[in-house]
Amino acid sequence: MARAAAIALLVGLVAVHPAVAGAGPGRPGHGAASRAVPGAGPADHPGFGCGPRRFAWPRLCAGDRGWCRGWLGGTGRAVIARDDSMYVWEDPAQIESGNISEDYEPVTLVGFAAARGVDTIMVAVPWALPDGAWVNTRAWLREVVLLAHALDIEVLALGGENSWAAEPALAVQWMGDATSAGIPFDGVNFDVEPWSLPEWETDRETVKAQLIGMLDEVAATPARPVVHVDVPYWLADESFPGESSMAAAMFARADGGTVITFVDRAFGEGGIVRLSLPALDAAAEHGLRVPIAVEVSEDIGPEWSFSDDGTRALRRETFKTRAAFACHPAFAGIAVEKYVAWRHLGP
Repeated sequence: MARAAAIALLVGLVAVHPAVAGAGPGRPGHGAASRAVPGAGPADHPGFGCGPRRFAWPRLCAGDRGWCRGWLGGTGRAVIARDDSMYVWEDPAQIESGNISEDYEPVTLVGFAAARGVDTIMVAVPWALPDGAWVNTRAWLREVVLLAHALDIEVLALGGENSWAAEPALAVQWMGDATSAGIPFDGVNFDVEPWSLPEWETDRETVKAQLIGMLDEVAATPARPVVHVDVPYWLADESFPGESSMAAAMFARADGGTVITFVDRAFGEGGIVRLSLPALDAAAEHGLRVPIAVEVSEDIGPEWSFSDDGTRALRRETFKTRAAFACHPAFAGIAVEKYVAWRHLGP
């Protein structure tokens, strides 16, 4: 299909699909749609709705009841932000071979994102992208990015190896390669998880210092792109010198990011809302707005993923989460891992 025809098809989809009606430029920050909640208070802050009492969010807006009491007494309509994100962990070797499944056809991928109100796609980018080994992959990535941009969807290059914390030059090199290959990415997203290494248990403070050092080197890179970082919710309980937490230290060195909270229910002691709140507070300390990531694949246990719960449960629990954090200054919607699993998630 010619690119112009593909764009026309996707624009038509956006125009008629109820999940993305209203998408496009105009709302501060992103192009995704927003959902109005009848009977809520005035939407006096871009991207999320709370009335004059929105300062009360730490307890009133994120309690177990989950509904922002800052709305009460208002006469307008609050808005629950739908500036959502999607992780695409494709296999670059498969893309390079030319054996592209329907899931990874650029029109299919971007069309799925548009139909669900996604405004940011994070797509995996291999090491040494400018090399001759990735000719087809570069073409595929470029088509995905251009189709997404035609619908006002941002695309971030996604990458990370757990060893990069100890070897920050590799992180800087990957970032430079990803953004110098002729593909107009809107930034990069680092998913570096040194806590999966044995050193996390034997020498945790050193590993934490290495990860923050890596982010410092990335941030100091001349003419660098926008940098986002994945931050597991529990890092808000880890200390770091000079910051309120390890989560805060990571957000302080980034332009954006994601709170990773792989849980399949919104409320309760181990629910998304309670677990995510400290990390959202850490992002708010540094003026960032970040989504909360949930998992839908079978890569982790069913108690942590929506893989066995289905689409209705995903929508229900993430709607509760949006409502609970509608007043939180750092909350920027939901991020879903992973695209293919989401596309094939049962009812």
